[in-house]
Formats: sequence, C-alpha cells, structure tokens
Amino acid sequence: MEQKRIGIDGITVPIVSGKPISFDGVFSGKKLSGIEVTLRTRDSTERKMMDDLLAKGKVTIDDPFVGRSYEASIRMCSNSFTVGQDDALYVLTAKELDQLPPFSSIELNGMEFPLLDYDEYITEDKVGRQALLWVSREQFPKLRDLLGRSPIAFRRVGVDETPLELRFGSGAYWSRHGAGAEEHYKQIVNLLPLDLEPSGLDWASGVTQKAMANILIPLVARFELLVKELAITNTISSQTRDALLSSLWRESFPSQKIDELYDSLDQVDDAAARFVRMGDR
Repeated sequence: MEQKRIGIDGITVPIVSGKPISFDGVFSGKKLSGIEVTLRTRDSTERKMMDDLLAKGKVTIDDPFVGRSYEASIRMCSNSFTVGQDDALYVLTAKELDQLPPFSSIELNGMEFPLLDYDEYITEDKVGRQALLWVSREQFPKLRDLLGRSPIAFRRVGVDETPLELRFGSGAYWSRHGAGAEEHYKQIVNLLPLDLEPSGLDWASGVTQKAMANILIPLVARFELLVKELAITNTISSQTRDALLSSLWRESFPSQKIDELYDSLDQVDDAAARFVRMGDR
C-alpha cells in the first residue's frame, strides 16, 4: 500500500515528518487546518529549495491528515545547521489561510448596499471592517445620517444570520458619480467594535484639510465681495448685515443644510482611490 505523503507546492515529504495542527479562523469563522513539518536537508540544493519555499510566503498544501488541499501561509519556526556543512534541520509551520467567505453586499441598520470592495483586519486584537459601498441617490442622505449614530447594526448579507453591533470609525470619504438617473455615490465606511477605544487623535486628515480649503477659501472671498456690494447699495438691512457677520446666522439657516455642508468635508474625487486594504499598508 502506498504511504501517504505531505505535499508542499509539489514537494512531497513523508507523513511521519509532519504533525497536524488546527485553529479557529477569525475571518472565515471556521476551524482551519495546518501542519508542522520537520525536515533535514542533505546538500546545498535541498537547502536552497527550502529557502525558496519559505520566500514564497504562501503555498498549496496537500494535507493527508484532513484529506484535502488548501492554500496556506508558511514560515520557519527554527533552523539549525553547522557552519561549513550543507545539511540543516528545518521546522516549518504551514497554516491554512483565514479567508473571508464570499458575499457581495452588507446591511447597515437594515439598509442593503452593494460592495465595491471590502476588507477585514486585526486592530488591537479586535476585528476592524472597511467597506467601499455603491450607494444610490435615494440612499445617500439616509446613509450619511447613519454615520452619526452608534451602535449600528451590521450584517454581511448571506453570511451573518444575526447583525453585529458596531460603531463607525473616521475616514468616511465619499464621491459623486454619473448624472440624472445614473447618479450614484461611492462611500467608504469604517466599522469598529463598540469596546475598541477611539484613537484620541483630534486633528483633520490631509484629505479633509484639502477639502476644507477648497470649500472655505472661495466661500470667504465670495462672501466678502457680496457683503461689500450689498452694503454699498443698501440692499440689506443693518439687522441682516449684523446677522451675517455674527453667529446669529444659525437661527435662520436650515439645520439640514448645515449637515450637508459638514458632509462636504468628506467629499473626494473618487472614494475608490482612498480605499486601501489594511494588508497592503
């Protein structure tokens, strides 16, 4: 009877060289597999083969312990050798990749949004989530209203049976695309566990500062020109002038419009360009 062997990217080793391991996947939500392999190389060719294998970082494992193949990360636990000799002892660990299940949309407080991109990552031993959403013209004001709320009910459609209670993080950049019936939005949302403390950073990002400058500089210039012209022609009353030049303007300005102005601080040319997967940082 043929002896079962372990396969690592086409390299086969005896099953007695390996020891099965298992662990709980953080992102997949499944029990995942792995193997700890102990190998002794006999010459420089075999040592180079092992070094090249480790340099890949990711490999395909044919696992006889669980009877299936899977993609895995590989790393060296230990390596012992004698200077001047070609033989060496390697202890390697290959762990099945903890991959997200497939899904194409998420729900936020019951509203469903198609995904343009999505990522989950570990921050301070907790799971953070970042999504790039496709948002209709009708959904956009409702979504922006949600950003100020906490907690938020989050669910991956087709994956999560029960919504998670999360809070929004910063960096809620958005962009407008198309026109008329084709108008839609791209919106980035960052979702964090309720018990993850905010970073405490209290300054605007470079993106927000640029957006503020683009809005405020032309606005201030236009406002001064307008007030001067109206004052010269006596078009406005002294009471209106005083209100415009003080905090009293808030009493006659719609609060919804103020919210829209704050939203504009997160507007960018294309939110997709601002979406950076944590694994790529």
